[in-house]
Amino acid sequence: MLHVIGAAPGAHTDRDWVETWKASSEFHGVQKELDSLAQSRHVTSEADTQDTSYAASVSQQFLACTQRVAQQYWRTPTYIYSKLSLCFITSLFIGLSFQNSPLSLQGLQNQLFSIFMLLVIFAFLIYQTMPGFVTQRTLYEGRERSSKTYAWYNLILANTVIEMAWNSVASLAIYFPFYFLVGMYDNGRITDTQHERGAFMFLLTWAFMVYEGTFAHMCVAGAPTAEVGATLGLFLFMMALVFCGVLVPYSSLPGFWTFMYRVSPLTYLIGAMISNGVGKQELTCSEIEFLQFQTPANLTCGEYVGQFVQAVGGALSNPGSNQTCLYCPIASTDTYLTTMSIRYSERWRNFGLLWAFIVFDVIAALAAYWLIRVPKKGTRLLFWKK
Repeated sequence: MLHVIGAAPGAHTDRDWVETWKASSEFHGVQKELDSLAQSRHVTSEADTQDTSYAASVSQQFLACTQRVAQQYWRTPTYIYSKLSLCFITSLFIGLSFQNSPLSLQGLQNQLFSIFMLLVIFAFLIYQTMPGFVTQRTLYEGRERSSKTYAWYNLILANTVIEMAWNSVASLAIYFPFYFLVGMYDNGRITDTQHERGAFMFLLTWAFMVYEGTFAHMCVAGAPTAEVGATLGLFLFMMALVFCGVLVPYSSLPGFWTFMYRVSPLTYLIGAMISNGVGKQELTCSEIEFLQFQTPANLTCGEYVGQFVQAVGGALSNPGSNQTCLYCPIASTDTYLTTMSIRYSERWRNFGLLWAFIVFDVIAALAAYWLIRVPKKGTRLLFWKK
């Protein structure tokens, strides 16, 4: 080859091999291939360019990260057992405490407060969730983020999905002992809606547990430690619990605080649960709840206060008696619910609003992590300055 091109000692050639190469068809083919590669780089979208910074696509990252989080949960049985035990024992205790509450004035109050007490476990559940997430976040920021193993949002979404899966199991541990022991399952017998009410109550219990997981991640996503996230979560939860309308009805709230009733997710959760559990039923006062009074001579109870009962509401237990009359101020569970600003017809709307809060929590968790913990070129938050 060297003799042909004139590069060997003593060799000589009259042909300009550079020009020969440029005039060949192979040269034009190579140039055409290079032009096509250069053109394809220019038309590559910005999204594709972003994906090339990682070894795998977004979907592959998410699946791999989800499998990894699932394995970490499975290898931490103390967390799973603690969650399931807390849910089952608490709901069992509340169910036995309010076992078979009747549809009386006190019975309705008991069923409402049984739901209120059940929701208190929310605070303890978020305490359990946050440390595990902080551990995974620390590992990601110390190793995976620098090596670009996967994107930061996959960390948030994978933890949310796996937490949702285990919370779905935990919702079963809450639903069965609570719903059947308190006696709500029997309230739909008259209207033949037992199965519908039972299924909807499970959906509400499941949504409550899903909301717990997303709320915990929202509070801890940008927090420096689990303790800081727990403090923030407890404050927000207590605000939502105090102003949900159980301790102080909406009609009795000071004007400034009525907005808290509207923005509290527990307002809609409790409203849907209690209306589904006791709505559209007849209320019967117990013996000590009846208002007792005597009728004038020769008048029955129905003749004496019949028009009053029709105008005001309530029910007479013995309208034909001409001695002691027994009057129950409330004859329907819907009347009681109305005093709490709760309506049976709004239960599905409340369920939908609860899922709106869940979606908001996921978006807020992503936004908080991006704002506080994702490194940004040329920017620095004021409270990060040293």
